[in-house]
Amino acid sequence: VTDMNRMFVNCSALETIDISSFDVSKLNYTDYMFSSCTSLKTIYCDDDWSVLGLANSGGMFDGCTSLAGSQGTPYVFAHRDAGYARPDDPDNDKPGYFTETKSEVSATIGATEWATFVAPYALNFLGVDGLTAYIVTGYTGSTVETTEVYDVPANTPVLLNGSADTYTIPVIAGSATNVSGNKLVAGTGAAVEVEAGKTKYVLSSSDGKAVFKKINATPATVARGKAYLMFDGEVEARMLTFDNETGINELPLSSLTRGGELYNLQGQRIVAPHQGENGSGLPKGLYILNGKKYLMK
Repeated sequence: VTDMNRMFVNCSALETIDISSFDVSKLNYTDYMFSSCTSLKTIYCDDDWSVLGLANSGGMFDGCTSLAGSQGTPYVFAHRDAGYARPDDPDNDKPGYFTETKSEVSATIGATEWATFVAPYALNFLGVDGLTAYIVTGYTGSTVETTEVYDVPANTPVLLNGSADTYTIPVIAGSATNVSGNKLVAGTGAAVEVEAGKTKYVLSSSDGKAVFKKINATPATVARGKAYLMFDGEVEARMLTFDNETGINELPLSSLTRGGELYNLQGQRIVAPHQGENGSGLPKGLYILNGKKYLMK
């Protein structure tokens, strides 16, 4: 392409677009390319945009008030021309409004075995050994209620559980998982303060175990790529803990009887070996036994 003037102007319902396959080596014109795309949140690109020199680019992002780069750089009126038409990299003094396409992302879990995580990509957790992802849907007493998710749309805050390690998570084209009831909110790097009519918690630790601690008088800073909990109304609990049944347990060999209710993650029924055979015939991986997720090591 050489000219993208007004290409998506007034596409007010557009939320996400992937222009990474465009050959922009000869592109010169992007005037008002995304003008008045008021719902636009994410623009995916490849790294060619980071070295692109444009002859005309006036108002390229004019009115893109919902737009943010992959590292959280927000739209501001003073930077509505093509100067921010590049992958977001504020740590190296190169803020931008674009999100560079990737095939995978990394997430690190510490010693408490829980972490919050947000990525500007749709993610698939099914093939990641030892890692389980959840959204938080509510609380009962002082315990958070979680729902396991196997894939999520882009920019979905999740709660990750696994042994202390760094995990590689595949990026997918999209996800139809309904996460509308998720109580996790993406951090922006700014302070999260007490708000009337809301109760907020940040992931922390108590006696070496992961808990959500209530934000009271002292604000908490939640980094980009992390998340915090927010509920409507007043929640009395000072800390919220996790149900012990939430994580992934090792597959109990004593339950592996022929004809048992054992399935792989694709939903295919597996005829398990007899007891005492040490799981022979079952490769390492994740399985569903009586409706719960287990790991065969």
